Amino acid sequence: MAFSNFGNKVRSLFKLRNSFNEYESEKLRKDVLTNLNKDQNWFIEKIKEIGK
Repeated sequence: MAFSNFGNKVRSLFKLRNSFNEYESEKLRKDVLTNLNKDQNWFIEKIKEIGK
């Protein structure tokens, strides 16, 4: 009985860790996309300045 309870706790810890990892990777992906957009906008502004 005690062992299955322990097993359930371990399983729920792994589930928690997996969902946290998914959250982290999604957050990282969004950060990367945001930075790409910023760089792209900066690049477009520089091209416009050169074109003037």
